[in-house]
Amino acid sequence: MNRTKLLSIMPYVLGVLILILVGVLILTGLNNDTGSENNKPTEAASKPTDTPADPTQEAKNDPTSAADTPTDAVEPTAPADPTQAPTEAPTEAPTATPVPATPTPISDLTFGYKFESKADYVDTKDGVNLRLGASTDTEKVAFLEEGKRLERTGYNEEWTRVIYDGQECYIATRLIIRAVDSIDTVVEPEPEEGEPEANNNTDDNTEVANGGTSAVLDKASYYGAGAGRTVCIDPGHQIRGNYDTEPVGPGSSEMKTKVSSGTAGNYTGITEFQFNLDISLALKTELEERGYKVIMTRTTNEVDISNVERAQIANDAGADAFVRIHANSNSNTDAHGIETICMTSTNPYNSDLYAQSRLLSESLLTTMVGRTGAKMRYVSEVDNMTGINWSKVPVSIVEMGYMSNEAEDKLMATEDYRRKLVVGIADGIDLYFSKQ
Repeated sequence: MNRTKLLSIMPYVLGVLILILVGVLILTGLNNDTGSENNKPTEAASKPTDTPADPTQEAKNDPTSAADTPTDAVEPTAPADPTQAPTEAPTEAPTATPVPATPTPISDLTFGYKFESKADYVDTKDGVNLRLGASTDTEKVAFLEEGKRLERTGYNEEWTRVIYDGQECYIATRLIIRAVDSIDTVVEPEPEEGEPEANNNTDDNTEVANGGTSAVLDKASYYGAGAGRTVCIDPGHQIRGNYDTEPVGPGSSEMKTKVSSGTAGNYTGITEFQFNLDISLALKTELEERGYKVIMTRTTNEVDISNVERAQIANDAGADAFVRIHANSNSNTDAHGIETICMTSTNPYNSDLYAQSRLLSESLLTTMVGRTGAKMRYVSEVDNMTGINWSKVPVSIVEMGYMSNEAEDKLMATEDYRRKLVVGIADGIDLYFSKQ
Protein backbone atom coordinates (compact mmCIF):
# COMPACT_ATOMS: atom_id res chain seq x y z
CA MET A 1 0.00 0.00 0.00
CA ASN A 2 1.42 3.39 -0.98
CA ARG A 3 2.02 6.02 1.58
CA THR A 4 -0.68 8.31 0.36
CA LYS A 5 -3.38 5.69 0.68
CA LEU A 6 -2.19 4.67 4.18
CA LEU A 7 -2.39 8.18 5.43
CA SER A 8 -5.89 8.48 4.08
CA ILE A 9 -7.23 5.60 6.19
CA MET A 10 -5.39 6.46 9.43
CA PRO A 11 -8.18 8.64 10.84
CA TYR A 12 -10.60 5.76 10.56
CA VAL A 13 -8.22 3.37 12.29
CA LEU A 14 -7.62 5.85 15.13
CA GLY A 15 -11.37 6.33 15.59
CA VAL A 16 -11.92 2.60 15.87
CA LEU A 17 -9.08 2.31 18.39
CA ILE A 18 -10.51 5.13 20.47
CA LEU A 19 -13.96 3.48 20.47
CA ILE A 20 -12.40 0.17 21.57
CA LEU A 21 -10.43 1.91 24.32
CA VAL A 22 -13.52 3.74 25.54
CA GLY A 23 -15.47 0.45 25.60
CA VAL A 24 -12.74 -1.27 27.56
CA LEU A 25 -12.68 1.57 30.09
CA ILE A 26 -16.48 1.43 30.54
CA LEU A 27 -16.45 -2.32 31.00
CA THR A 28 -13.59 -2.07 33.50
CA GLY A 29 -15.50 0.54 35.51
CA LEU A 30 -18.62 -1.58 35.68
CA ASN A 31 -16.67 -4.59 36.82
CA ASN A 32 -15.01 -2.54 39.58
CA ASP A 33 -18.38 -1.31 40.83
CA THR A 34 -19.71 -4.85 41.01
CA GLY A 35 -16.62 -6.10 42.75
CA SER A 36 -16.73 -3.29 45.26
CA GLU A 37 -20.32 -4.13 46.11
CA ASN A 38 -19.46 -7.78 46.51
CA ASN A 39 -16.42 -6.96 48.65
CA LYS A 40 -18.37 -4.81 51.19
CA PRO A 41 -18.43 -6.33 54.73
CA THR A 42 -21.81 -7.45 56.01
CA GLU A 43 -23.54 -5.45 58.77
CA ALA A 44 -22.89 -8.25 61.25
CA ALA A 45 -19.11 -8.22 60.67
CA SER A 46 -17.39 -5.46 62.59
CA LYS A 47 -13.85 -6.69 61.65
CA PRO A 48 -12.29 -8.67 58.79
CA THR A 49 -12.79 -12.38 59.16
CA ASP A 50 -9.07 -12.97 59.53
CA THR A 51 -8.85 -10.53 62.47
CA PRO A 52 -9.08 -12.27 65.92
CA ALA A 53 -12.28 -11.52 67.78
CA ASP A 54 -12.36 -9.52 71.00
CA PRO A 55 -11.46 -12.14 73.63
CA THR A 56 -14.07 -10.72 76.05
CA GLN A 57 -16.82 -11.54 73.58
CA GLU A 58 -16.68 -15.34 73.85
CA ALA A 59 -19.79 -15.92 71.85
CA LYS A 60 -18.18 -14.53 68.65
CA ASN A 61 -15.50 -17.24 68.77
CA ASP A 62 -18.21 -19.93 68.94
CA PRO A 63 -19.07 -20.96 65.39
CA THR A 64 -22.36 -22.47 66.49
CA SER A 65 -23.39 -19.22 68.10
CA ALA A 66 -22.46 -17.29 64.94
CA ALA A 67 -24.47 -19.65 62.82
CA ASP A 68 -27.54 -19.48 65.05
CA THR A 69 -27.45 -15.74 65.68
CA PRO A 70 -29.14 -13.49 63.13
CA THR A 71 -26.68 -11.27 61.23
CA ASP A 72 -28.42 -8.12 62.47
CA ALA A 73 -28.24 -9.12 66.18
CA VAL A 74 -26.97 -6.35 68.43
CA GLU A 75 -26.71 -8.00 71.84
CA PRO A 76 -23.91 -10.54 72.38
CA THR A 77 -24.76 -14.14 73.07
CA ALA A 78 -24.67 -14.98 76.79
CA PRO A 79 -21.41 -16.57 78.01
CA ALA A 80 -21.30 -20.34 78.09
CA ASP A 81 -20.14 -20.24 81.69
CA PRO A 82 -23.25 -19.32 83.78
CA THR A 83 -21.08 -18.10 86.66
CA GLN A 84 -19.37 -15.51 84.46
CA ALA A 85 -21.29 -12.27 84.10
CA PRO A 86 -21.37 -10.60 80.63
CA THR A 87 -18.71 -7.93 80.16
CA GLU A 88 -21.23 -5.56 78.62
CA ALA A 89 -24.45 -4.65 80.42
CA PRO A 90 -27.64 -4.50 78.33
CA THR A 91 -28.61 -1.03 77.29
CA GLU A 92 -32.08 -1.49 78.87
CA ALA A 93 -32.87 -3.17 82.20
CA PRO A 94 -35.13 -6.22 81.83
CA THR A 95 -38.73 -5.72 82.88
CA ALA A 96 -39.41 -7.41 86.24
CA THR A 97 -42.24 -9.95 86.26
CA PRO A 98 -44.66 -9.04 89.07
CA VAL A 99 -44.95 -11.74 91.76
CA PRO A 100 -48.58 -12.27 92.80
CA ALA A 101 -49.31 -11.79 96.50
CA THR A 102 -50.09 -14.90 98.56
CA PRO A 103 -53.89 -15.16 98.85
CA THR A 104 -55.21 -14.35 102.33
CA PRO A 105 -58.06 -16.48 103.72
CA ILE A 106 -61.40 -14.78 103.25
CA SER A 107 -62.03 -14.68 107.01
CA ASP A 108 -58.79 -12.82 107.65
CA LEU A 109 -59.43 -10.33 104.87
CA THR A 110 -63.05 -9.57 105.56
CA PHE A 111 -63.99 -10.47 109.09
CA GLY A 112 -60.81 -9.91 111.09
CA TYR A 113 -61.05 -12.93 113.39
CA LYS A 114 -57.95 -14.16 115.22
CA PHE A 115 -57.66 -17.93 114.80
CA GLU A 116 -55.84 -20.05 117.34
CA SER A 117 -53.84 -22.76 115.55
CA LYS A 118 -55.19 -26.30 116.09
CA ALA A 119 -54.17 -29.80 114.96
CA ASP A 120 -56.94 -32.10 116.19
CA TYR A 121 -60.47 -33.23 115.28
CA VAL A 122 -63.96 -32.03 116.22
CA ASP A 123 -67.40 -33.63 116.16
CA THR A 124 -70.22 -31.49 114.78
CA LYS A 125 -73.88 -31.36 115.66
CA ASP A 126 -76.48 -32.56 113.16
CA GLY A 127 -77.69 -30.20 110.45
CA VAL A 128 -74.88 -27.68 110.13
CA ASN A 129 -73.51 -25.57 107.29
CA LEU A 130 -69.84 -25.46 106.35
CA ARG A 131 -68.96 -22.09 104.83
CA LEU A 132 -66.21 -20.60 102.70
CA GLY A 133 -65.53 -17.84 105.23
CA ALA A 134 -66.16 -16.99 108.86
CA SER A 135 -69.57 -15.42 108.25
CA THR A 136 -73.11 -16.57 107.50
CA ASP A 137 -72.97 -14.23 104.51
CA THR A 138 -70.34 -16.39 102.76
CA GLU A 139 -70.96 -19.25 100.35
CA LYS A 140 -71.96 -22.66 101.73
CA VAL A 141 -69.41 -25.38 101.03
CA ALA A 142 -71.60 -28.21 102.32
CA PHE A 143 -74.56 -29.02 104.56
CA LEU A 144 -73.97 -31.83 107.06
CA GLU A 145 -77.35 -33.39 107.73
CA GLU A 146 -75.76 -35.71 110.28
CA GLY A 147 -72.89 -34.91 112.65
CA LYS A 148 -69.41 -35.59 111.32
CA ARG A 149 -65.84 -35.69 112.64
CA LEU A 150 -63.62 -33.14 110.88
CA GLU A 151 -59.98 -32.15 111.07
CA ARG A 152 -59.63 -28.80 112.88
CA THR A 153 -56.91 -26.29 111.94
CA GLY A 154 -58.05 -23.11 113.70
CA TYR A 155 -60.35 -21.89 116.44
CA ASN A 156 -61.93 -18.87 118.04
CA GLU A 157 -65.08 -18.65 120.11
CA GLU A 158 -67.21 -17.60 117.14
CA TRP A 159 -65.86 -19.77 114.28
CA THR A 160 -63.85 -22.95 113.84
CA ARG A 161 -61.68 -23.65 110.76
CA VAL A 162 -61.89 -27.25 109.51
CA ILE A 163 -60.96 -29.42 106.52
CA TYR A 164 -63.83 -30.99 104.59
CA ASP A 165 -63.16 -33.11 101.47
CA GLY A 166 -59.72 -31.55 101.23
CA GLN A 167 -61.05 -27.98 101.35
CA GLU A 168 -60.55 -25.44 104.14
CA CYS A 169 -63.85 -24.08 105.40
CA TYR A 170 -65.55 -22.73 108.52
CA ILE A 171 -68.25 -23.81 110.98
CA ALA A 172 -69.81 -21.84 113.80
CA THR A 173 -68.05 -22.92 117.02
CA ARG A 174 -71.34 -23.34 118.86
CA LEU A 175 -72.12 -26.22 116.46
CA ILE A 176 -69.12 -28.22 117.70
CA ILE A 177 -69.95 -30.93 120.25
CA ARG A 178 -66.43 -31.90 121.31
CA ALA A 179 -62.76 -31.95 120.32
CA VAL A 180 -60.71 -35.16 120.21
CA ASP A 181 -57.03 -35.95 119.62
CA SER A 182 -57.48 -38.53 116.89
CA ILE A 183 -59.93 -39.33 114.14
CA ASP A 184 -60.19 -42.79 115.72
CA THR A 185 -61.04 -41.60 119.24
CA VAL A 186 -64.07 -43.48 120.53
CA VAL A 187 -66.65 -41.38 122.39
CA GLU A 188 -69.57 -42.79 124.31
CA PRO A 189 -72.62 -41.95 122.19
CA GLU A 190 -75.03 -39.31 123.42
CA PRO A 191 -78.78 -39.94 123.44
CA GLU A 192 -80.39 -39.58 120.04
CA GLU A 193 -82.73 -36.67 119.45
CA GLY A 194 -86.20 -37.66 120.59
CA GLU A 195 -84.77 -40.20 123.06
CA PRO A 196 -83.88 -38.10 126.14
CA GLU A 197 -82.10 -39.64 129.09
CA ALA A 198 -84.84 -38.43 131.41
CA ASN A 199 -88.46 -39.41 130.81
CA ASN A 200 -90.68 -36.39 130.23
CA ASN A 201 -93.44 -37.70 132.50
CA THR A 202 -96.04 -35.11 133.52
CA ASP A 203 -97.89 -37.11 136.18
CA ASP A 204 -97.64 -35.49 139.60
CA ASN A 205 -95.32 -37.11 142.15
CA THR A 206 -94.12 -39.89 139.81
CA GLU A 207 -90.53 -40.97 139.45
CA VAL A 208 -88.67 -40.16 136.26
CA ALA A 209 -85.91 -42.14 134.59
CA ASN A 210 -83.03 -40.19 136.13
CA GLY A 211 -84.26 -40.85 139.66
CA GLY A 212 -85.72 -37.40 140.34
CA THR A 213 -89.26 -36.34 141.14
CA SER A 214 -91.63 -34.97 138.56
CA ALA A 215 -90.89 -31.54 137.18
CA VAL A 216 -94.49 -30.38 137.51
CA LEU A 217 -94.74 -30.51 141.29
CA ASP A 218 -96.33 -27.32 142.56
CA LYS A 219 -93.71 -24.68 143.19
CA ALA A 220 -94.68 -24.46 146.86
CA SER A 221 -93.38 -28.01 147.34
CA TYR A 222 -89.87 -26.76 146.72
CA TYR A 223 -89.81 -23.80 149.12
CA GLY A 224 -87.27 -24.04 151.86
CA ALA A 225 -84.75 -26.03 149.80
CA GLY A 226 -82.62 -22.93 149.42
CA ALA A 227 -82.01 -22.27 153.10
CA GLY A 228 -78.28 -21.76 153.63
CA ARG A 229 -77.40 -22.46 149.95
CA THR A 230 -75.42 -20.11 147.69
CA VAL A 231 -76.05 -20.15 143.96
CA CYS A 232 -73.91 -18.25 141.46
CA ILE A 233 -75.76 -17.24 138.28
CA ASP A 234 -73.77 -16.40 135.18
CA PRO A 235 -75.74 -14.57 132.43
CA GLY A 236 -73.74 -15.74 129.42
CA HIS A 237 -71.87 -13.37 127.09
CA GLN A 238 -71.79 -9.55 127.11
CA ILE A 239 -72.43 -6.66 124.72
CA ARG A 240 -68.92 -6.75 123.22
CA GLY A 241 -66.79 -9.87 122.86
CA ASN A 242 -63.20 -10.01 124.08
CA TYR A 243 -61.16 -11.99 121.56
CA ASP A 244 -57.97 -12.13 123.59
CA THR A 245 -57.27 -15.67 124.77
CA GLU A 246 -56.97 -17.51 128.07
CA PRO A 247 -56.18 -21.14 129.03
CA VAL A 248 -59.08 -23.55 128.49
CA GLY A 249 -58.31 -25.05 131.90
CA PRO A 250 -55.89 -24.57 134.81
CA GLY A 251 -52.34 -25.21 133.58
CA SER A 252 -53.48 -25.89 130.01
CA SER A 253 -51.45 -24.77 127.00
CA GLU A 254 -54.64 -24.77 124.92
CA MET A 255 -56.02 -21.24 124.63
CA LYS A 256 -59.54 -20.03 123.89
CA THR A 257 -61.17 -16.68 123.26
CA LYS A 258 -62.11 -15.03 126.56
CA VAL A 259 -65.77 -14.30 125.81
CA SER A 260 -68.05 -13.56 122.86
CA SER A 261 -71.20 -11.51 122.46
CA GLY A 262 -73.31 -14.58 121.65
CA THR A 263 -76.03 -15.10 119.07
CA ALA A 264 -79.36 -13.33 118.41
CA GLY A 265 -82.90 -14.24 117.47
CA ASN A 266 -83.29 -14.98 113.76
CA TYR A 267 -86.84 -13.64 113.81
CA THR A 268 -87.10 -11.32 116.84
CA GLY A 269 -83.59 -9.85 116.60
CA ILE A 270 -83.28 -10.09 120.41
CA THR A 271 -79.62 -10.44 121.39
CA GLU A 272 -78.60 -13.45 123.44
CA PHE A 273 -76.61 -11.38 125.94
CA GLN A 274 -79.74 -9.33 126.74
CA PHE A 275 -82.04 -12.35 126.87
CA ASN A 276 -79.64 -14.18 129.21
CA LEU A 277 -79.48 -11.16 131.52
CA ASP A 278 -83.27 -10.72 131.60
CA ILE A 279 -83.80 -14.36 132.63
CA SER A 280 -80.91 -14.26 135.13
CA LEU A 281 -82.17 -11.15 136.94
CA ALA A 282 -85.66 -12.65 137.21
CA LEU A 283 -84.09 -15.93 138.42
CA LYS A 284 -82.16 -14.07 141.11
CA THR A 285 -85.42 -12.69 142.50
CA GLU A 286 -87.08 -16.11 142.32
CA LEU A 287 -84.23 -17.87 144.10
CA GLU A 288 -84.01 -15.22 146.82
CA GLU A 289 -87.73 -15.73 147.48
CA ARG A 290 -86.94 -19.43 147.93
CA GLY A 291 -84.28 -18.71 150.53
CA TYR A 292 -81.10 -18.85 148.45
CA LYS A 293 -78.18 -16.46 148.61
CA VAL A 294 -77.51 -15.40 145.01
CA ILE A 295 -74.22 -14.21 143.49
CA MET A 296 -74.33 -12.65 140.00
CA THR A 297 -71.32 -12.60 137.66
CA ARG A 298 -72.86 -9.56 135.97
CA THR A 299 -75.96 -7.39 136.26
CA THR A 300 -75.40 -5.26 133.16
CA ASN A 301 -74.29 -5.86 129.58
CA GLU A 302 -71.55 -3.23 129.74
CA VAL A 303 -68.89 -5.48 131.26
CA ASP A 304 -65.70 -7.26 130.22
CA ILE A 305 -65.62 -10.52 132.18
CA SER A 306 -63.89 -13.56 130.70
CA ASN A 307 -65.11 -17.12 131.16
CA VAL A 308 -62.24 -17.83 133.55
CA GLU A 309 -63.17 -14.78 135.63
CA ARG A 310 -66.82 -15.87 135.74
CA ALA A 311 -65.83 -19.26 137.16
CA GLN A 312 -63.54 -17.56 139.67
CA ILE A 313 -66.46 -15.44 140.93
CA ALA A 314 -68.34 -18.65 141.73
CA ASN A 315 -65.23 -20.21 143.27
CA ASP A 316 -64.47 -17.17 145.43
CA ALA A 317 -68.08 -17.11 146.69
CA GLY A 318 -67.85 -20.79 147.65
CA ALA A 319 -71.06 -21.34 145.69
CA ASP A 320 -72.97 -24.59 146.19
CA ALA A 321 -73.98 -24.49 142.51
CA PHE A 322 -72.82 -22.50 139.48
CA VAL A 323 -75.58 -22.12 136.85
CA ARG A 324 -74.61 -20.56 133.53
CA ILE A 325 -77.54 -19.16 131.52
CA HIS A 326 -77.39 -19.36 127.69
CA ALA A 327 -79.53 -19.73 124.57
CA ASN A 328 -78.77 -21.90 121.56
CA SER A 329 -78.61 -21.44 117.78
CA ASN A 330 -78.19 -23.70 114.77
CA SER A 331 -77.98 -23.27 111.01
CA ASN A 332 -80.67 -25.96 110.87
CA THR A 333 -83.64 -23.80 111.81
CA ASP A 334 -85.74 -26.89 112.63
CA ALA A 335 -83.56 -27.63 115.69
CA HIS A 336 -85.34 -26.75 118.94
CA GLY A 337 -85.61 -27.72 122.59
CA ILE A 338 -83.74 -27.44 125.88
CA GLU A 339 -80.42 -29.06 126.78
CA THR A 340 -77.87 -28.75 129.56
CA ILE A 341 -74.08 -29.19 129.58
CA CYS A 342 -71.50 -30.40 132.09
CA MET A 343 -67.98 -31.86 132.05
CA THR A 344 -67.15 -35.51 131.28
CA SER A 345 -66.25 -38.06 133.95
CA THR A 346 -62.64 -37.93 132.69
CA ASN A 347 -62.29 -34.16 132.57
CA PRO A 348 -58.57 -33.37 133.17
CA TYR A 349 -59.32 -30.33 135.34
CA ASN A 350 -62.23 -31.12 137.67
CA SER A 351 -63.56 -34.63 137.05
CA ASP A 352 -64.17 -34.90 140.83
CA LEU A 353 -67.17 -32.58 140.27
CA TYR A 354 -68.67 -34.75 137.51
CA ALA A 355 -71.28 -36.66 139.56
CA GLN A 356 -72.66 -33.51 141.18
CA SER A 357 -72.53 -31.48 137.95
CA ARG A 358 -74.29 -34.26 136.04
CA LEU A 359 -77.01 -34.43 138.69
CA LEU A 360 -77.43 -30.64 138.57
CA SER A 361 -77.68 -30.76 134.76
CA GLU A 362 -80.24 -33.59 134.81
CA SER A 363 -82.33 -31.82 137.44
CA LEU A 364 -82.38 -28.55 135.50
CA LEU A 365 -83.25 -30.28 132.22
CA THR A 366 -86.09 -32.26 133.76
CA THR A 367 -87.80 -29.37 135.54
CA MET A 368 -87.36 -26.86 132.72
CA VAL A 369 -88.98 -29.21 130.23
CA GLY A 370 -91.73 -29.93 132.75
CA ARG A 371 -92.53 -26.23 133.23
CA THR A 372 -92.29 -25.13 129.57
CA GLY A 373 -93.39 -28.21 127.62
CA ALA A 374 -90.34 -27.76 125.37
CA LYS A 375 -88.63 -30.65 123.65
CA MET A 376 -86.17 -32.42 125.95
CA ARG A 377 -82.85 -32.85 124.18
CA TYR A 378 -80.11 -34.24 126.45
CA VAL A 379 -77.29 -33.55 128.88
CA SER A 380 -74.19 -32.91 126.77
CA GLU A 381 -70.80 -33.75 128.31
CA VAL A 382 -67.78 -31.77 127.04
CA ASP A 383 -64.28 -30.86 128.15
CA ASN A 384 -63.69 -27.77 126.01
CA MET A 385 -65.77 -25.19 127.93
CA THR A 386 -63.48 -22.77 129.78
CA GLY A 387 -66.13 -21.69 132.31
CA ILE A 388 -66.80 -25.32 133.22
CA ASN A 389 -63.14 -26.39 133.36
CA TRP A 390 -62.15 -23.58 135.76
CA SER A 391 -65.06 -24.17 138.11
CA LYS A 392 -64.29 -25.60 141.55
CA VAL A 393 -67.98 -26.04 142.38
CA PRO A 394 -70.76 -28.11 140.72
CA VAL A 395 -71.59 -26.42 137.42
CA SER A 396 -74.05 -26.66 134.55
CA ILE A 397 -74.76 -24.65 131.40
CA VAL A 398 -78.45 -24.20 130.59
CA GLU A 399 -79.33 -23.83 126.89
CA MET A 400 -82.88 -22.47 127.18
CA GLY A 401 -83.90 -22.88 123.54
CA TYR A 402 -82.96 -22.13 119.95
CA MET A 403 -83.02 -18.51 118.84
CA SER A 404 -82.59 -19.82 115.28
CA ASN A 405 -85.96 -21.60 115.39
CA GLU A 406 -88.88 -19.35 114.50
CA ALA A 407 -91.41 -20.75 116.97
CA GLU A 408 -88.95 -20.98 119.87
CA ASP A 409 -87.40 -17.58 119.19
CA LYS A 410 -90.81 -15.90 119.23
CA LEU A 411 -91.92 -17.91 122.28
CA MET A 412 -88.84 -16.90 124.29
CA ALA A 413 -89.70 -13.25 123.59
CA THR A 414 -92.98 -13.54 125.52
CA GLU A 415 -93.31 -12.75 129.25
CA ASP A 416 -95.37 -15.87 129.92
CA TYR A 417 -92.76 -18.26 128.50
CA ARG A 418 -89.90 -16.42 130.16
CA ARG A 419 -91.66 -16.86 133.50
CA LYS A 420 -91.90 -20.60 132.83
CA LEU A 421 -88.17 -20.73 132.07
CA VAL A 422 -87.31 -18.90 135.29
CA VAL A 423 -89.50 -21.12 137.46
CA GLY A 424 -88.22 -24.23 135.68
CA ILE A 425 -84.58 -23.33 136.39
CA ALA A 426 -85.37 -22.53 140.03
CA ASP A 427 -87.25 -25.83 140.33
CA GLY A 428 -84.21 -27.65 138.95
CA ILE A 429 -81.94 -26.04 141.53
CA ASP A 430 -84.39 -27.04 144.26
CA LEU A 431 -84.56 -30.57 142.93
CA TYR A 432 -80.76 -30.85 142.86
CA PHE A 433 -80.36 -29.78 146.48
CA SER A 434 -83.21 -32.04 147.58
CA LYS A 435 -81.00 -34.97 146.56
CA GLN A 436 -77.94 -33.89 148.53
